[in-house]
Amino acid sequence: MATWAELMRKLDWFLGDSIEASENDSDRTFPEILRIESWNWAQNLFCAHTPLARQTHLNIEEGGREALLPPDFYKVEGLYDADNSRWWWPMRRRPGDVREADDDVQEFWIRGDRMFLESEIEYTDNELTLHYWAYYPKVEYVGVLNEPDEGSPYTTPDVRKDSILTPQWAELALCHLTSANCHQPGSITASDINQWDIAIDSGTPMMNPRAEQAKLNLWWYDTIINRFSPAVRQISER
Repeated sequence: MATWAELMRKLDWFLGDSIEASENDSDRTFPEILRIESWNWAQNLFCAHTPLARQTHLNIEEGGREALLPPDFYKVEGLYDADNSRWWWPMRRRPGDVREADDDVQEFWIRGDRMFLESEIEYTDNELTLHYWAYYPKVEYVGVLNEPDEGSPYTTPDVRKDSILTPQWAELALCHLTSANCHQPGSITASDINQWDIAIDSGTPMMNPRAEQAKLNLWWYDTIINRFSPAVRQISER
């Protein structure tokens, strides 16, 4: 399992920042706070291919028919009822379907950040285990604001979630997607150069080299990711 510190060293080389710059964040072409946000965006998009598998006991609220989903919830994998040794089904709604009141197959459905249950159960019961696909934990940046005349607006981060939980095979692809995100601010600046006459640049905004680099990084991400099959999303289909 990689750490953010290890990934930062790789990104110094990957993004073309020199060793000298890596010792002072304000000298980096792509500062750490931009890298962190770009990596977090990349992880979120990667969930559409391979999300993180997790499980938790549902805390059923009073009334016995609904529960709040975990904050990192992405999609349901399955809902297991340990009391009755069976899986609940996601609700299937089709024109003409009739649900029998005594149907042994229990169903659930999701609205927003809540799960609703077809049958009432004891709200103190925690025998329903939610197996779900989750978003990856974000890398957190908590910096100390400097005075405006001190250069970089942030010092070295004080606290961050250090573990990178994405699979090792996806690291190169995610570095490419992170690079594409990092190039966005520069792409905007370059596209404004001719409009505001603030600098002389080669080509035209339509030939923006930063935007072209971002497109190349995105192409590499798609090419690498497509070599691997997406994760299975649900334990069983009805």
